[in-house]
Amino acid sequence: MSQEARNLPDQFRHCSNLMRRMYHQSGPMNTRHGQGKLMHYLLALDGATQKDLAKEMRMYPASLADVVRQAECNGFVTVAPNADDSRSTGVFLTDEGRAIAEKRAAANDRVAEEIFADFTDEERMQLEGLLAKLSDSLEKKATQEDDEDRRCNHRSRRSRRYDGHRKCGGRRMRKNDQFVSRG
Repeated sequence: MSQEARNLPDQFRHCSNLMRRMYHQSGPMNTRHGQGKLMHYLLALDGATQKDLAKEMRMYPASLADVVRQAECNGFVTVAPNADDSRSTGVFLTDEGRAIAEKRAAANDRVAEEIFADFTDEERMQLEGLLAKLSDSLEKKATQEDDEDRRCNHRSRRSRRYDGHRKCGGRRMRKNDQFVSRG
């Protein structure tokens, strides 16, 4: 492996950290713990169900429910029944939440322009293509490894469950023998 190839992941991580820092320093700081991301998605999907938002945002539904609850307490969103289906509820931006989300979006656009100001249009297109190729490759590998891990964990859980019922060399213990101290 060449020195350049060895440094490539480090350079990528360093650039990612610097970009995150620039975005963090630029936007309004009155949102925390995923609320900004929630409001960003609600700008386009206002009134979406929590299930749809969780899928779109790639979050666990329970985690999203916590974020929605916090944003609702802060007055950024409201949860109300959908007009289409009375059994489901939608998440809607409040006026205050919409104003903050639009400020954040404008700040993010400004920072993106600052970050890529030194690139020509051709260089931006090349970088977009390379990052898309990298994303596709990583997603394929991540989903393959997730499936393999799930299968391995499932087998081990099943074997642990089976072993828990079989004690003393494979024969089932009587109830009276289960709680004997080994003193």
